[in-house]
Amino acid sequence: RRPATWYTATGFMAVATPLMERVTRQNQPSVFVSVDVLDLDEIQAKHGSHERHNAIILAAGVVWSAFRRSDVVARVNKESFGILAIDCSAKNFPIMEKRVQEVARQKHHSERWPFKLHLRIGYVQIDKDTKNHDAETLLVRARSMASH
Repeated sequence: RRPATWYTATGFMAVATPLMERVTRQNQPSVFVSVDVLDLDEIQAKHGSHERHNAIILAAGVVWSAFRRSDVVARVNKESFGILAIDCSAKNFPIMEKRVQEVARQKHHSERWPFKLHLRIGYVQIDKDTKNHDAETLLVRARSMASH
């Protein structure tokens, strides 16, 4: 099992930055992934703030389950998670995206939440073209590349 290490946004940036430098220097394929929880305001309006909180907890469980132990995972703001997936190329992103959506579907089905969890997932490849960008910039770029 994965050790219980969650990073805050600040911790994520502090850990991700030197890792990005290393993977770029070693030409190791890696991607920055953004997972946004959608419709939180709608969930709160329909089901209350408690269910909004539950949606975030559910999304955290999905992200935690869908990514590998070696990936750096963090909740970077109220409705978003950031992941640095090392030894993963952009060509693997469709598989990664399907895995996240499948884990969300399974959790929703087995746990029977009163809302449907909608996630938007984006990524950016870390390579020689992105080596001069900091983790925060790459996370914003990954979010802008997200599928709807």
